[in-house]
Amino acid sequence: MRVSLAVKGGIHGVPATASVDLEQAAAPQADLIRRLVAASGFFGLPPKLRKDRPRPWDFDYTVSVEDGARSHTVTCHKDAAPEGLRKLIEALEPSARIEPPG
Repeated sequence: MRVSLAVKGGIHGVPATASVDLEQAAAPQADLIRRLVAASGFFGLPPKLRKDRPRPWDFDYTVSVEDGARSHTVTCHKDAAPEGLRKLIEALEPSARIEPPG
């Protein structure tokens, strides 16, 4: 299973990304992310979860999960996402790295 997070927006608009291959990740991290993907019902979530009135400084979070033949991507505002998806995002955020310009 591979799980990716892309974050963009906010006041400065600087994108950041994280990607975790659970076959290569440390066992505690891999187990946590697998549990969060399952608990969030990720493969049943709609592809977009947005606030009715987003603000210019809001961040867009795009989470993608590839698990064998299954893959799914959800783009959301974190405060419009269900709790399970928010927890998955929060687990991935510390690994996100700012993308250099260009």
